[in-house]
Amino acid sequence: MKPASCFFSLFLFFFTFHVITTSSLNLNSIYDTCKICAKDEPNPNEKLSLCKTSIDESIKHLNQEEKAEVTRRFVGKNITRILKSNVNETMKHIQGLLGNKKVNNNAAMTTCLQNCLELHKDVAKPSMGKVLKYLQTKNYQEAMVEISAVMNVPIVCEDGFKDMNGLASPLANRNGRTFQLGSLALCFLDVIQGEKALN
Repeated sequence: MKPASCFFSLFLFFFTFHVITTSSLNLNSIYDTCKICAKDEPNPNEKLSLCKTSIDESIKHLNQEEKAEVTRRFVGKNITRILKSNVNETMKHIQGLLGNKKVNNNAAMTTCLQNCLELHKDVAKPSMGKVLKYLQTKNYQEAMVEISAVMNVPIVCEDGFKDMNGLASPLANRNGRTFQLGSLALCFLDVIQGEKALN
């Protein structure tokens, strides 16, 4: 092997090793944020799992070099996008349920679903639009206010079912995911704000 070729091979090896190592260290630091977000939760393992899954979803399209540059801000923004997607999917699911003849024959169920749909249309959807705009300008405080409003939607929605003599909610899992994703987004933005204050 020629000296120049040998040198290039060594350079390529150490560069690749550096990128992979840096990527691993950086992601470990971000994964550690999940532990912060989960530590005071009633079910910390569930929150930890959701957090790690959300991070993996955020970075799955990145190469090793790009992963080395990943920041909490990047992950936080992507978690809010996952939250927005969940809100939109829940709205579509409610509309599908309201189009079901069996559901329409249950007046209490129809009323609850209609109230939940209105909450998503009037509160959750517009608030999510504001969140993404605030994140673009790094106005984290206002973004957190809007995320809190989104998190209140599944609570009010579920309360509506409970008020109907404990009517079983067909949205319980989706509403739970919305709340958990919102809580996760709040935690990341809170950590980001703390980092911003230190700089």
